Amino acid sequence: MENYKYKVDVEMTRKDLYDYMMHRTYTNAGVIFPLIFAAMALWQAYTSYGTVPFSHTVFYSAIGLVFLFGIPVNVYFRSGRMMMRSSLLNRPYYLGEEGIASQDESTGGEATTLKWEDIHHIESTKRCVVVFVDHRMSFMLPKTSMGEKYEEIKNYIQEKMPPNKTKFVK
Repeated sequence: MENYKYKVDVEMTRKDLYDYMMHRTYTNAGVIFPLIFAAMALWQAYTSYGTVPFSHTVFYSAIGLVFLFGIPVNVYFRSGRMMMRSSLLNRPYYLGEEGIASQDESTGGEATTLKWEDIHHIESTKRCVVVFVDHRMSFMLPKTSMGEKYEEIKNYIQEKMPPNKTKFVK
């Protein structure tokens, strides 16, 4: 792995994984229906307060809150289970002229390189940089693992990728 410019030793935390999974969940179009249903239930509770039995208002409110907060709670517990199950989350990634390479050092396996032109797109969240291999498969590089080299790595990625394929938050 000598010919790579940057090495990122990924040390995933539960907060990093939760941030990544929330980003994936809330950028998915399927999440809109539970949110609309939650808004409708809460609106129904608000507008019907005093005109229907109190138990109906409590029921509408409970349903709305379950749909509103159920997604983040579910993602939180899924991230915890994933942290316990997956040894693939913590591994080094190398960024260089060819692309992004990774190697499972625990098995001494051969490095696999994802060429820059084969990357679907790259975007960042508050806590990580997400590399999309295609529209369904991705991996993440936590900003904490990059340390003070984050800005350098971000600029390097922006050099290697077309501008329409990168989206970094401030």
